[in-house]
Amino acid sequence: MFSNVSVLFPFGPDNGPRSEAFEWVLKFYDRMFPEVEICIVEINEQPFPKARAINQAAEKATRDIFLIADTDIFFDPDLLNVAVKELESHAWVLPFARRLYLDKESSKKVISSDPQWPIQVEIKVHQAPQVGWGLLNVVPRKFFEAVNGFDERFVGWGGEDDTFAVSLNTLCGPGKRLNGSAYHLWHPQGDMSNYGNNLKLLKAYLNGRESVAREIEKRRDLKNDN
Repeated sequence: MFSNVSVLFPFGPDNGPRSEAFEWVLKFYDRMFPEVEICIVEINEQPFPKARAINQAAEKATRDIFLIADTDIFFDPDLLNVAVKELESHAWVLPFARRLYLDKESSKKVISSDPQWPIQVEIKVHQAPQVGWGLLNVVPRKFFEAVNGFDERFVGWGGEDDTFAVSLNTLCGPGKRLNGSAYHLWHPQGDMSNYGNNLKLLKAYLNGRESVAREIEKRRDLKNDN
């Protein structure tokens, strides 16, 4: 089922908790989804340009279904089976209805264990009030390309996932959200120094189809100029 799936991992190393979490997550994917193509783009910049890293990972990918994945989460592997199948009747799929944050000690226990499902260590979690649009997006390559991927004008924490979701929902069709849980490994909070600019950019997408199309065209023009 996963022989046509490329996993896009945007990664900003820290030689600490984020790097340790991602090392374990890669082992998790290797064990649970050995057929997928793993595409990693590592950019060591602050604020981290996640959108640019995703687009560069997509350029490396050779398959027709993209799994755009955060590098610090794990989940019930059966969710991916369901998500890929749902693409037969939906434009794109968001597997999670809940984001469960592990505390620092629980994350250490998981990272020290062998990747498997269900995990075999006791963990403590708290549920975020909102799950958001990111974490894991299952998207056909054709629709990723139709919205020109992620908007690379976003840097640092916030807004890029929302903008991608708005673009897909507006131009390609609404996403299907499944009832799964994302387990989020602990790490320090991301760089929010550019959040205000990101929020202003997000608002430019929120006025319907014409505004989405206009912003995508702006990005294409910027790419061509470069």
